[in-house]
Amino acid sequence: MQDALQTCHTGKVSIIIPVYNRELLLPETLDSILAQSYVKWECILVDDGSTDDSLSVCYSYAKQDSRFKVFSRPASVKKGANGCRNYGFHHASGEFIQWFDSDDLMEKDLIVSALKQIGIENDMVFSGAAYFDIDKRQMHEKPFHFGDFNRNLIVDILSGYCHIGTPQAFFKKAFLDFSREQFNEKLNRNQETEFFIRLLLRHPNISINQKTTVFIRNHKYSISGDYVQLTDGEKLLVNFPAYFLIYSASKKSNELSPELLSLFKDYFYRCLRKMPSKSIEYIQLYFWGILNSWFPSPIMASKIFLSRLVNYA
Repeated sequence: MQDALQTCHTGKVSIIIPVYNRELLLPETLDSILAQSYVKWECILVDDGSTDDSLSVCYSYAKQDSRFKVFSRPASVKKGANGCRNYGFHHASGEFIQWFDSDDLMEKDLIVSALKQIGIENDMVFSGAAYFDIDKRQMHEKPFHFGDFNRNLIVDILSGYCHIGTPQAFFKKAFLDFSREQFNEKLNRNQETEFFIRLLLRHPNISINQKTTVFIRNHKYSISGDYVQLTDGEKLLVNFPAYFLIYSASKKSNELSPELLSLFKDYFYRCLRKMPSKSIEYIQLYFWGILNSWFPSPIMASKIFLSRLVNYA
């Protein structure tokens, strides 16, 4: 342990966790934090108005170890994990930030590994993850394709070539303070993707940790569990707000490469053909698409749009 620390930073790490109705799973998550080989951390737990005993679990750990800090989301902060993450960040006193989720687990050397990777010149570290089943406890390695990191990471994320979950990112707080970027509290889906890409558009220095340090729990009560039950059109609908924001940010930053623009056009055209036509987002999609030349043919796009509206009516 001491040998490892000689080659990395030794500053405080702020672990920020939004909590909502996780009384049965939360103890295992917090135990994995207590088991960290690196001890200079604080864990900021922000309860989002849980209706079970999650808050009591939080306070029991804070009583056991003063490094756990417990907050309840104030009414002035928008309900949801994003608001809790932003609120927790404002209370963080560490030099480094590790957002985490209340149902996932840390490998015991997650912090040491990340600190060694981030070095002096890097702003953030992305690490590998494995998924496990809540009942069978079976691990499923997630293909991460970090070996091809010379590719365009934004394209890789949006194309599904790789996925970076919130717990897989480790940041220098100074970089986040300087960028002044926060999680978008209006988004209900893909908020981490939209947040990471906003940061990537600033061209940070990134280090890749090939080691799997995060274990992500798959279960029917997770957001991803709800998502898989949706139809293809409903999935396009819930993803649309984040994709539109990413498109707008990329365009504003002059980062719309031909490959990236092609991905967006393909996605928006699929939305035109499959997204529920009764939604206000569908109307917005059509007009924005015509104005921004998203569709292969404006005439064909208009025919599809009017046909789907008539059939809905």
